[in-house]
Amino acid sequence: MKKEIISDIQGISLIILFMTGTSSILVMGIDAQQDAWLAVIIGIFMVLVISLIYIRLNYLFPDKDLFDIIFFCFGNFIGKIICTLFTWYAYHTSIMVTLSISQFIVTTNLVETPHTLVTIGVMLLCIWGVKEGLEVLGKISQFFLNLYIFLIASMILLLIPEMDIARILPILNQGFIPILKGAFFTFSFPLGEVVVFSMVFSQFKTKKSSIKIYWWGLAIGGVIIILISLMNILVIGSGNILSSYYPTYNTASRVRFLYFVPSLTIILTMVFIIGGFIKVSIYLMAISKGISKIFGIYNYRSIVTCSALHIINLTIYLYDSLMAMVEWNLEVWPYYAIPFQILLPMLILIISEIKNKHKSISS
Repeated sequence: MKKEIISDIQGISLIILFMTGTSSILVMGIDAQQDAWLAVIIGIFMVLVISLIYIRLNYLFPDKDLFDIIFFCFGNFIGKIICTLFTWYAYHTSIMVTLSISQFIVTTNLVETPHTLVTIGVMLLCIWGVKEGLEVLGKISQFFLNLYIFLIASMILLLIPEMDIARILPILNQGFIPILKGAFFTFSFPLGEVVVFSMVFSQFKTKKSSIKIYWWGLAIGGVIIILISLMNILVIGSGNILSSYYPTYNTASRVRFLYFVPSLTIILTMVFIIGGFIKVSIYLMAISKGISKIFGIYNYRSIVTCSALHIINLTIYLYDSLMAMVEWNLEVWPYYAIPFQILLPMLILIISEIKNKHKSISS
């Protein structure tokens, strides 16, 4: 199968859109209330440190993705078990992301449309993107990045008259513990989800490309998340954020501009859909690659459609309602995700370092 090599700017664009897409309608670190922006900053530093694990793995194995590295480190039997766990993580997360997208679109724009129909529409687009390959997704991300940043900047600038600096004061009023809790939750979603890129990235332009892609992507994406969180707090306040499923949508609906554009919610919806498409596509690619490696299938593209159909089916049955999904995400997800985002990658890196050291000594 042809190796998929992406440029640095394409990789950075993918990570930015992946991180900020579906999280653009939320406020990260809101456990810290008006100090949520501080929680996001700490969360960004956390993920920059953890990303060193993925960067080091890419450096040690410049032509392998995470699944290949797992088989190298643990052999066929244990390797298949660990690959299955990572594939399930990608499956489960993709279901939640897809469900979030369809719920948002139906709730805010297409109230009479069945969720399943919207989900099918989203997945058809993602199937096309994944079958075209990582290089095409990278080019699409690069193409949309400038528009994406322009839309977010426009939304923030147009909301400046609605902002009140008093809404983020007093700083550290709740103490440092809520900020750490908010940072932990922000790390687990969406920052720590960057682990999925280790499942799809295998080759870069240069050996140093991985650190540029991860760190620049995370840094720029993190700044966007901070700005969105600050915008929401300054416009509607932390109290209204806590009582809303889609606080950024409520914030955007405050402003109407030009006679032919009803509100900023159109801009927000465009941002959400662009980022959501990239995010689901990356997860779908990770799932397809994982299954192909586990069962020895040569080309992951041959099972993309089947994987997408499973995601559509499970979005119907996994959660009873939007409230049930939100409750699970708040109470369980941060702890559920840690093994996949930190513990297992650390174990894989340790084994990789040991094996590489023994290999160099023997040679």
